[in-house]
Amino acid sequence: MSLKWITLLVLFIIYLVSLLVTGIMALKYQIRHKSYKKIQQEFNSIIKSSEQNFLNSNIIYTCEYPLPKNETLLYKMEKIVGFKEKIKTKKNNTSNKNEIYNKEEIYLDKKILKENYSLKKIKYLGFDIDGELLLTNFRLLLKNSEGFLQIPLSEIKKIDHRIFNINGSYEIGISILTENSNYKLITDKLEWFFFLKNLI
Repeated sequence: MSLKWITLLVLFIIYLVSLLVTGIMALKYQIRHKSYKKIQQEFNSIIKSSEQNFLNSNIIYTCEYPLPKNETLLYKMEKIVGFKEKIKTKKNNTSNKNEIYNKEEIYLDKKILKENYSLKKIKYLGFDIDGELLLTNFRLLLKNSEGFLQIPLSEIKKIDHRIFNINGSYEIGISILTENSNYKLITDKLEWFFFLKNLI
């Protein structure tokens, strides 16, 4: 066989392999995107019903933990899980905190969007938050292995309801951004999001 035919054969094999790889990737993306669209429809429905539940809510919650006299428990959830991610401080020429937070918000928005449309599994080894959620008029308390993680409402820069890619599975939840951390809280009970949004 001449060198010309060998070259053509090699090129043809490379072309077939490329087609096969592209086809497999396209199929995986289609399957993954289909599950994302399904959870997104469910997500939109949950947001509407949760907002309605918030507007109609007249539940008075009791707290078994002592609170200061001027602090009131507004919402309680028996079980919530989530992750705490430290925000990497980037070198920035500006001293304007609002500008820094805006850039951080844009970065996190892009990061979550990229994760949701990526074929790569975003791996989490274990929950940083696992237990009760308590929301008062001054702070958000999240149960972890060491007790309660406290987030003063004054430190919350942004909250949003999201769809997260957790270990290859799409989960509904809430993102909370503070100066130093981003919290991913997984739950389909979003009423407390509207309570919190109303406070900050």
